[in-house]
Amino acid sequence: MNCVTAEKLSPEVLLGKQLFYDTRDVRVAFQQYVSCAGCHNDGGQDGRVWDFTQFGEGLRNTITLRGHGGTRQGPLHWTGNFDEVQDFEGQIRAFARGTGLMSDVDFHAGTRSQPLGDGKTGVSPDLDALAAYVASLSANGDSPHRRADGGMTQQARAGQAVFQQQNCAQCHSGDQFTDSALNVFRDIGTLKSTSGQRLNTPLTGLDTPTLLGLWNTAPYLHDGSAVTLEEAVTAHNGVSLTWQELDDLVAFLNQLDDAGIAPDPAVVSWQGPSPITYGTALTAAQLSATANVPGTFSYSPDFGTVLHAGNARQISVIFTPDDPLSYGPASATVLIDVHPASLAVTAQDATKVYGASVPPLGASYSGFVNGDTPASLDSPAAISTSATSASPVGVYAINAGGAVDSNYLFTYVAGSLSVTPASLTISADNKAKSYGAAVPTLTASYAGLVNGDTAASLDSPVVLATGATGSSDTGTYSIDVSGAADANYAISFAPGILTVNPAALVIRAEDKVRIVGEANPPLTAAYTGFVNGDTAASLDSPVTLSTTATAGSPEGSYPITASGAADGNYSITHVNGTLTVQPDTALPPPWQGQDVGAVGIAGNSGHSAGTFTVSGSGTDIWNGADGFHYVFQTWNGNGEVIARVESVENTNPWAKAGVMIRQSLATGSPHAMMVVTPGNGAAFQRRLTTDGTSTHTAGPVVTAPYWVRLTRIGNVLQGFASPDGVNWTPVGTDTVNMTDPVYVGLAVTAHNNAAISTARFSDVQLQVPVVPPAVTLTSPSDGATFTAPASINLAATVEANGNPISMVEFLDGTQVIGQDATEPYTFSWGGVDAGSYTLGARVTYSGGSESSPAVVITVNPAPTPPAAPVNLAANAVSSSQINLSWAAGSANHAGFKVERSLNGSTFTQIAATAANVTTFSDTGLAASTLHHYRVSATNAEGDSPHSNVASATTGAAVAVIRVNFQPSGATVPAGYLADVGASYGNRGNGQTYGWNASNTAHARDRNSSRSPDQRYDTLNHMQKSGGARTWEIAVPNGSYSVFVVAGDAGHFDSVFRINVEGQLTVTGTPTSANRWVSGTRTVAVSDGRLTISSGSGASNNKICFVDISPAGGGGAATVVTPAVELDAPPVLNWIERSVSGEVTLQVLGIEGSTYAVEASSDLVTWHVLGTAVSDDNLIVFADANPEQTAQRYYRARLISLPDKGWK
Repeated sequence: MNCVTAEKLSPEVLLGKQLFYDTRDVRVAFQQYVSCAGCHNDGGQDGRVWDFTQFGEGLRNTITLRGHGGTRQGPLHWTGNFDEVQDFEGQIRAFARGTGLMSDVDFHAGTRSQPLGDGKTGVSPDLDALAAYVASLSANGDSPHRRADGGMTQQARAGQAVFQQQNCAQCHSGDQFTDSALNVFRDIGTLKSTSGQRLNTPLTGLDTPTLLGLWNTAPYLHDGSAVTLEEAVTAHNGVSLTWQELDDLVAFLNQLDDAGIAPDPAVVSWQGPSPITYGTALTAAQLSATANVPGTFSYSPDFGTVLHAGNARQISVIFTPDDPLSYGPASATVLIDVHPASLAVTAQDATKVYGASVPPLGASYSGFVNGDTPASLDSPAAISTSATSASPVGVYAINAGGAVDSNYLFTYVAGSLSVTPASLTISADNKAKSYGAAVPTLTASYAGLVNGDTAASLDSPVVLATGATGSSDTGTYSIDVSGAADANYAISFAPGILTVNPAALVIRAEDKVRIVGEANPPLTAAYTGFVNGDTAASLDSPVTLSTTATAGSPEGSYPITASGAADGNYSITHVNGTLTVQPDTALPPPWQGQDVGAVGIAGNSGHSAGTFTVSGSGTDIWNGADGFHYVFQTWNGNGEVIARVESVENTNPWAKAGVMIRQSLATGSPHAMMVVTPGNGAAFQRRLTTDGTSTHTAGPVVTAPYWVRLTRIGNVLQGFASPDGVNWTPVGTDTVNMTDPVYVGLAVTAHNNAAISTARFSDVQLQVPVVPPAVTLTSPSDGATFTAPASINLAATVEANGNPISMVEFLDGTQVIGQDATEPYTFSWGGVDAGSYTLGARVTYSGGSESSPAVVITVNPAPTPPAAPVNLAANAVSSSQINLSWAAGSANHAGFKVERSLNGSTFTQIAATAANVTTFSDTGLAASTLHHYRVSATNAEGDSPHSNVASATTGAAVAVIRVNFQPSGATVPAGYLADVGASYGNRGNGQTYGWNASNTAHARDRNSSRSPDQRYDTLNHMQKSGGARTWEIAVPNGSYSVFVVAGDAGHFDSVFRINVEGQLTVTGTPTSANRWVSGTRTVAVSDGRLTISSGSGASNNKICFVDISPAGGGGAATVVTPAVELDAPPVLNWIERSVSGEVTLQVLGIEGSTYAVEASSDLVTWHVLGTAVSDDNLIVFADANPEQTAQRYYRARLISLPDKGWK
């Protein structure tokens, strides 16, 4: 036999199915009372009517779950009182008396305990699994009333018409035949007194049931009052049908299943048509479908359509029957071959000139049909030729091909392209040259070259010629063109002209200098521009030189005029010169003047009215040798030289005039100078070693008049420039090693060894040695600390030492962060981030800048709240204590705050710990209660975010259990429970204990009238040696201290040997002097049961007292008979609810004591049910009016001792 060992269900659905059928699970049913499948076997229905009046409803016919798919068709039950399958949680608790698939806390949260209350989905995985199984019941199956092929019978079709005529779809709408929706009800006239209520409210109507699967769900209506479908239909208000209509409607209803009510399709026949050629429109010869019933044919494509060429082209038809109720639309498809039409493509002839682009190539078409044009083709014909714009003269084929279109078969005819020569004109370029210059290279211009051709591309090159030579006189000469030839060009020529122009000749009167009273020196001219070996003597007319100065003329400048020169081959420019008449002046001591190095013209110098005039020749002051005129004196030590360069004659853009300090007057001496030039601005130049190379640093781009300055401090020389002698710009600094004495003074070079450059200097100063200013950063102090974002006040003092101070800058490293131009020098630096900073001050003055010693400060990060603690863990160590531990999230905490919550959302602080304490023990807690904790760190800046939430549940309350087994006449010590002889079950403090079954003679009982099976827990005489009798108490797992007392008032032949958890605890023999034998043992319980049994060698074991307490507490019972004290807490022994709703409670207490019982619905607000005095240790209370379908809580206490807690 083949068996299914694993259902093909998802794990969740399979679990839900198991719960659906389970009665043994106490969560689902009480004492295996009923499972879901009890009423809905295989998801169906039991055909019964149930009375749910006590649940706020009424008489209810069981509804099948098949085909509903959970809530796919709408809310559940006849009154739509469940909006989710998980609402069955309440029915499991109230009807099946199960404990429920979700916890009591979750069930009673918010309005979740109420149907249609807060959602239950997602709260309990088991409850969701049950809902998943119910949702999987989505099929109704196939109706056995249908035809063998699954279609509806003719009678059912007739009933469908009745269904539509009677507007049954007003309620039974859609493909599920129901308008079921939350709070949408229909009253068809079947409500009666037994219909009851909906959720304890008046019943105004019923949820519309589906009509699918009706053949299998009798009886019908909400109370099962209709045994047949006929009765169910006629029970509707306002329904009036003939018997035939009723029979037809019932036939229709009996055939409603998952197949739906679609009509049977019609049958279409269509023979495939013969092939056609593209361009032939569709006619009845092709569109010729037939059907088995009358109706209308709709073709696609329709009549007159021209199909594209191709094999197996599809034509389809949709047939619409004239009787749509009995027959549904049908369709058919056939294939037809469409052959392509013939199309001829002819390339058209064309012509072009060599070098021109290939003209647009065209073609003509023959054979188009259906109004097609070349634009209709998928890809038009490609018309091409091998010729390009660069193709030589000749004839080239034009080919047609490449056309693509599935509707045509193509043929092609070629054409031709003729290429003709291009026109080319070669023109000799006009040229010009100066007299005496060589004939320039003759060139030609080409008008008409194409395809990137050049003169070099021609088959024969051009020939250019002229009769002019380099010595030809001024005039015009012909340039002839000839010789060029090429097959691709038709060439024509055009001559050019060569023009010989006069050469440029400059005649400059040379400058002259003399002293007042002397005769004029000879006047001379310089010629620039002679060619062909010509000289001044070659000119047609010579130059004339003259001046207005005479021997008696005073000092000053006088023009030397040049004029009169002429020649046909030259274009002559006359340039006048200057005769300078100088005063007879001498340099004031200790100034001296002389030329240094090789100069082409001797220099001179003089002084008048504070102005030095220095004239110098020379090639330059640069690299290995100098040539200049120097006005100087010797000097020792530090100092500076300053002068204003009033003017410098422009004998060269690099002529130089300025101040200089040099080691010696040798031509290659080390030196440094600060100069002004006519064309290259100011410059700081120096030679560091004898005969070494020179170094240049460019200064401002200026011309005279301008101030220059050169300082010497040790071997450090620095050059400056200034427009006013006050505001100095440093240009350059360098180390030039020189020993005292040095030569300091004014230097002038013409940078032209054939000329004299004259410069004038004023305000020449030699200063005392320079002492730079000193700057000190006075605030903040070195090592100072701040807190970010910091505001730091900086201050500096300056010792000027006679120097004009420009600015004090405040620095972070090398970065300028602020400045101040006036005393006191301060700056406020704000928003400074955390870090280490090196601060300083720098003073700028006319001689440069000086910096202060550095100061290092530290900006510490701003204090922040600590980070959240981490790794919070909670561990329940007893029924009243939970230990916590965690780790700090950062090192800047000052302590911790501990918070607790019972609902996981509202937390209250319960403790605070020091910074080094990361544990806490929460004591005095309620037993069996879930507690949530979180911890935050704290410091002066505030509290951190909370840690993770850790949760733990305290253990079950473990009270001290003390039981007295002495004969009924003995006095019961305070705090002990008397053995009342009741059957196995609860005795006190929520614990149970009892004997195992023993029917031997050794099982003695002080109430011998009871049968052995009823007195398992009343024995005070254990089995003799060798027996295996045990006594068990159900306790939570843990460690316990167990105190046992054995004794016999009149028999001393016993041997007491009693084990606790298998460990010998009591051992001894009673005597007349000492009738009691006792022992204490600490044991661990891991199976939920504490076991007491006879030990090996025991004889007539007799237990008087057993005292069980958690290890470390509780203490042991005394063997003395003490006075009775009323300190035992009461025990709620049992609770029972009657059919009428009254709740009866039994309280176990101490005889003669007064007890009170209170009730609550929320564990917050309590009201007293009553008080009573215990009679024979038992008190009975009644709660006559508890709220229906709601959770109820009860508690009792001994009211004569107000310090005792509720139990």
